[in-house]
Amino acid sequence: MKIKSIVLWSFAIFLMVWNTVIAANTTNIDHFVLEASKTSIKTGEALDLTVKAVDKDNNIVKNYLGSVLIFSESDTNAEFPWTAIKDNTYKFTAADAGTVKFENAIKFSVSWKQDISVYDSENDSILWKTEITVWWSSTSQTTSSTEEIKITNPETWTTLWTDSVKVSWTTSKNHKVKVSLNWTKTFDATSDDSGNFEVQVTDIPSWDSVLKASVFDADWKTIWESTEVKIAIESALPKMTAISINPEGEVDAGTTISVEVLATSWLKEVSALIDDQVTKLVEKEDGKYTGEITAPTEAWIYNIDINLTDELWHKAENKSAKSITVKAMNTATAESGALSVWTGMILDKVNWLKLVKMKTKSILTWDAVKNAESYNIYKKDETSGEMKLITNVKEPRYEVNITWDQIKYEDFAVKAVGKDGDKTIESPEYSDMTKVQTGPAEIALAILALIWAWAFLYYRRRQA
Repeated sequence: MKIKSIVLWSFAIFLMVWNTVIAANTTNIDHFVLEASKTSIKTGEALDLTVKAVDKDNNIVKNYLGSVLIFSESDTNAEFPWTAIKDNTYKFTAADAGTVKFENAIKFSVSWKQDISVYDSENDSILWKTEITVWWSSTSQTTSSTEEIKITNPETWTTLWTDSVKVSWTTSKNHKVKVSLNWTKTFDATSDDSGNFEVQVTDIPSWDSVLKASVFDADWKTIWESTEVKIAIESALPKMTAISINPEGEVDAGTTISVEVLATSWLKEVSALIDDQVTKLVEKEDGKYTGEITAPTEAWIYNIDINLTDELWHKAENKSAKSITVKAMNTATAESGALSVWTGMILDKVNWLKLVKMKTKSILTWDAVKNAESYNIYKKDETSGEMKLITNVKEPRYEVNITWDQIKYEDFAVKAVGKDGDKTIESPEYSDMTKVQTGPAEIALAILALIWAWAFLYYRRRQA
């Protein structure tokens, strides 16, 4: 019983000492001030960073002796002076007097606006952030095959049966890319974290065409260009020249709509597709195909696709050849006669998840999604493997407290949530899953070691 009492007493003393040290380290400090020697630099160029611990009146707290986390959420490959900042952590000393300067310290590897964040290691509400504009510099990078651009699909001399194709490529990650069609029409995109992306090139003319991709820096200056890829459209492909529907525009649910399509004569099959319902059209006259479709019952904007197939089974898809809007009364405003129409909006996938591990919590952040009003946080169930909704947050940030029962990591993912009319919608895809620490590590081990040390000393004294 005496050993148990001594162990509990030791643990209580440790907690009191620990809290006293934390309070002493953060006395009077309100936030940090970050001063960068430059607000605009090139990739690979170093800048000086000064960190000041200040009170609410921006006076320097000269007796601050705490530890801080210094990192970049936007550029995880940013270089820091590892001799002074070990594991992104720096501990203020009495000689610093609340101010520390890192000379020629930080280099960024990615162009665009990048951030530098500083958190107090024991109190993450004490923080500050600054932004640096980073411009691409070809002289600051070592040219390699991963920094060039290559179109991987389609291959050169590919023959297409439609007038559109998905163009895929590999290049350096997080760069702006422009794909040109016959040097006149262009399509813009951005490479992802793996340097991959794709873009739909449309309205390809019915003859030989040339595709070419270019990579740009933040100032829209060309960095790399791919080799040319030559493609061709099969001229025998069936073609639609015109379409008309009656009625068009806004219609009531279940309305019968007449469809007339002008296309290549004597086709094997012409069909209209709306809301997964396929209706075959009949060739009443040479090259004129007609039929009737029925408007769906739910309020929405519906596209009408026209599919053509000739005797040789060449197929041509005409996506969104026409569209209709199905009207419906909004139950929340039915008395006023107002209409609620869904637009078919789709929220983008949540990207750029970043994780910062603190002493008592893990902080998960991500890029805001356009039209999102909040975000659903999901956690993978350890037994079933299913993703389960655990909470909803308004801002692109979620804090996971580190519990004290065991050390473990769990998988988290995020979906964007928004409104389309009176309908709540969610992004179709989960974000990439991220492992987040939900149990302690260093502090738990330190406490355990202290308890065993006290028990061992007591045992030795009893033996003596």
